[in-house]
Amino acid sequence: MKLVYHYHTLLNNFRVAGNAAYIFGTVAEHGHGQSRVMSLINGEHPHNILADLTTMLEYDDTESIMNAAGTLGTLVRFISPSQNCI
Repeated sequence: MKLVYHYHTLLNNFRVAGNAAYIFGTVAEHGHGQSRVMSLINGEHPHNILADLTTMLEYDDTESIMNAAGTLGTLVRFISPSQNCI
């Protein structure tokens, strides 16, 4: 998942960030991809993916907003209420 290392840079480009959100959501919908994305969020060196997706909800680009919202919806199914992810 090299994409995650460039994710913060991508946030400055709305369209690319929206595409990255879509990719994360698509990957998270499937078994191995789901565990990989969750390990990026909850792992030893967690990434701020959920906070970044939440920030994207304020973009002016509606496609990016829809991709971020869809990805958050996908990820929330796999996060327990006791986890402090954001």
